[in-house]
Amino acid sequence: MSRIVIFLVLFTSLAGLSSERVAAQFLHRSATFSLGSPHLEPEAPALVAGLPDGELVALAKVEGGVVGSSSYRLECYGSSLQLMWATDLQLSGQEEVHRLFFNHKEVVLLLSEHDLPNHKARLKAIGFEPLYGQIAWRKELVQAAVGAWANPTAFVRESFEELCAASGQPDFTTPVTYQFTTLFSPDQHLMLTGLFDYSQPELRFVGTLFDRKLAPLRQVELPVAPGLTHHELALNDEGDMFMANADSKGALWVMHFPADGTAADSMQLAASSEERNDFRIHLDEARTLQVAAVNRHRHQLTGITLARFNFETREIQENVVALSDEMKRDAGTKDWRHVELVEWKHEADGDSYLMLEKRFVEGPGLSYEGLGIRRPDRVAPGKLQALAEGVLVIAVDQTGRSHWQRFIAKIQQSCAADGLNTLSFVSDVSTTETVRLLFAEAEEGAFAHVRLWELDKVYGDVARETRLFGEGKMALLRRYVYFAPDGSFVIGVRKGAVGESSQLLKYREMIAADRER
Repeated sequence: MSRIVIFLVLFTSLAGLSSERVAAQFLHRSATFSLGSPHLEPEAPALVAGLPDGELVALAKVEGGVVGSSSYRLECYGSSLQLMWATDLQLSGQEEVHRLFFNHKEVVLLLSEHDLPNHKARLKAIGFEPLYGQIAWRKELVQAAVGAWANPTAFVRESFEELCAASGQPDFTTPVTYQFTTLFSPDQHLMLTGLFDYSQPELRFVGTLFDRKLAPLRQVELPVAPGLTHHELALNDEGDMFMANADSKGALWVMHFPADGTAADSMQLAASSEERNDFRIHLDEARTLQVAAVNRHRHQLTGITLARFNFETREIQENVVALSDEMKRDAGTKDWRHVELVEWKHEADGDSYLMLEKRFVEGPGLSYEGLGIRRPDRVAPGKLQALAEGVLVIAVDQTGRSHWQRFIAKIQQSCAADGLNTLSFVSDVSTTETVRLLFAEAEEGAFAHVRLWELDKVYGDVARETRLFGEGKMALLRRYVYFAPDGSFVIGVRKGAVGESSQLLKYREMIAADRER
């Protein structure tokens, strides 16, 4: 039976955790990593990518502060974390890492550039030959003029990372009007990238569709209707584009922009008696998609709305998953504010996993009211602290019936200017039996350990809960986590009490032969 699994991250005390179990994952290999700079961008993407034959590449910021140029090194590691090659790069103070991926031929690094003096935004690509790491080519994919903010009548919802970035130095991150949005089709053969144009009264996304070789296919302009807030874009394998926009009451409009250039059409999910936001899209088929949203009553989380939109039949199927009273009693809290929908992962058999986390910032004189909309003058006051708290897993089938609900306690706190580089969790659903979650654990006020939880996919029982082995104190670097197809995984960590060095650690399942040694 297909089911949908939802992760919520909430506040609770750490009392009541199950006893630590014997680790079945063991440290297989370790390697020194070149990451040296303590200043990692708060909205940085994943900086590790898998290659064939068990190899992986990781991009390390070797030197650099919050302003000025920075030195980077792209490193390739073999299946036993032996260093295969390394290529050095120098980025200017206007350039930032945007994406790192493997296109089945080259390792591709996308760089965004915010040229403020000339009011230009650029997206550049560098292709690396995967065998030895030489630079095979460089391309400028997009160059766009950036006009002055015109107070458009539509909006774009901000992310928690953008909120954190606003608490740091202005020169450290990309200004709102220069931020590129990039997404890929499910088969990874198409890429859409572009900017939201805030310089006109009518907000619109202006972008370019590229093929697998990063050759441009066509230009696109996707308008956002006045009064609506944009939440997410999606791209199917045929080149059709979908946009989820909502009004202030939680009514949702899903826009469909056909690849053949015919007129756009839309479907609407009416508002409910509860607040509804944090909309996410998943494509089921070419023109059938699912939308998930968080339901709130007076800012308190009450459940999840799941809706399937069929643009062929024009039908909408809606289900609501409520939080159970038993789970809320076990969680030990009545405060369900600021719970965000973070990820929505799907498996080939129809099972899916939505991850939500309670995230907020606090500081002197600040009353946090939750995420808002992007705006150029978003400046968070003073030195803020970012917090990410506990994990709850709810399993339901596609009719909306809940199978089980499981709570996991977690409390994390760090400087907001660091974003989610160490805060929050990383999840994986690629194994057949369990859902895996990794997150950093604190000791005496500083991150010192990495915790692994594995939850049985059928019943929600805790299959394994352990602290990963490593020498000395270590803080998890969320941008450097890679789950391999064979079930092993690699994590990047900062070592020592003040993070004076970095390592990559590879863990794999202990098999019978290992136990006999």
